[in-house]
Amino acid sequence: MGQTTLTGVSGYLDNPAKGVSTAFAILFTISGVLHILQNSKYKSWYLLWLLPCASTIFTAGFICREYNAYRPQNDSTFTASQGLLFSGV
Repeated sequence: MGQTTLTGVSGYLDNPAKGVSTAFAILFTISGVLHILQNSKYKSWYLLWLLPCASTIFTAGFICREYNAYRPQNDSTFTASQGLLFSGV
């Protein structure tokens, strides 16, 4: 099923890298803030309202993935991170 750890079975096929998800979460947060500023400045909410929403979903997914990098046996956050990252697309 997944990788066997000292405390059980993880949903990941490999160990998630520590720290990389933090960088992506910060970048998606910056992207979301910039899209909100752009939408506010040019009044383009009717066209680009989905970009800040997707950025928020990706940020939450990468935060869950970083949490899972230190606790890979936690199935609830594994499911949440995978669901958020796939639904953000």
